Amino acid sequence: FERHKLIFSFLITTSIMRNYGQVSAPEWNFLLRGGQSINPPKNPDPTFITTPQWEAIAAMQESMGDIFTGICEHIGEHTKEWKMWASSEHPHDTPLPNPWGTALNSFQTMCILKTFRQEKVVFATSKYVSEKLGRSFTESPPIILADIFPDTSAITPVIF
Repeated sequence: FERHKLIFSFLITTSIMRNYGQVSAPEWNFLLRGGQSINPPKNPDPTFITTPQWEAIAAMQESMGDIFTGICEHIGEHTKEWKMWASSEHPHDTPLPNPWGTALNSFQTMCILKTFRQEKVVFATSKYVSEKLGRSFTESPPIILADIFPDTSAITPVIF
């Protein structure tokens, strides 16, 4: 269970948030499947943003226009700031360039993170679960052998 605790906790969290309408179907679908635009705008910096990444950003803008309106233009006009954010060591803990850092909730920010730094999504997932349900859903309780020992015997071992 410990191995899959974060995935299980994330699924519980997102189910609750989707039920309350705090995570929309397009947001959920994008995080799970990504997206691809048919006619994306011109990539402002192909050396920084790959074609699949740019198509995913354009797909976010197209499928969730009420949330991501103008993000392609903003990235094009503020490429330097986006590059600094994306190349940071901990982008999941670093605010997005303004105004996106305050305009988006943590789930929407995770969608952007998935596009730029997919390997950091697991850290953002843990942060999201902690934010919504509490740290107890992402961390294992410490094991105190003195508390466990009375329940053991020669035929009842302790398994870690």
